[in-house]
Amino acid sequence: MHPYPSPEQDCKVWVRSSAVTNSGTSKQITPLNMSYFASYLKKTYGSGMHVILPESGLSSKYGSTNQEDQQACAVAYSYYLAEFNSNIDMYGYHREMDKSGETSGGWYMGLYHADGKDTYTKPKKSADVFKYMDTKSYSSHVSSYMKKYLGTSWTSKIPGWNPSKFK
Repeated sequence: MHPYPSPEQDCKVWVRSSAVTNSGTSKQITPLNMSYFASYLKKTYGSGMHVILPESGLSSKYGSTNQEDQQACAVAYSYYLAEFNSNIDMYGYHREMDKSGETSGGWYMGLYHADGKDTYTKPKKSADVFKYMDTKSYSSHVSSYMKKYLGTSWTSKIPGWNPSKFK
């Protein structure tokens, strides 16, 4: 499964749409219910089942609104939801750099901006967050985005949060 936000181009994964529930009838799997989904798979198919979420993308633009700060927060938030969930074996991010084939459709999921020829230009705020989010210096690079958009600490938002894991 690919846990994209709902609506898909709005990177604010901490906002739950009506299509996203913690049930087997949920219309979408997003970072908010991927924990339920992983648990459901393990219960249904056995504890040996490996849950791999190989692609999640978070756009830095929604319509005409620039959401680079929100994308940075969403990159870390989604990763931490997966990282501290023992039922999830792997969580992957979709794209390192914006691609013209996607940006023409309104998708700006890269961690780096690109020119129209798919050549790197400059990093987005999410590139720095991605670089440091699983290191011991995570807090200085990640927490400022989190507090602004989530309004609380990682401890209250991420079950099993333990920053000592990052060494």
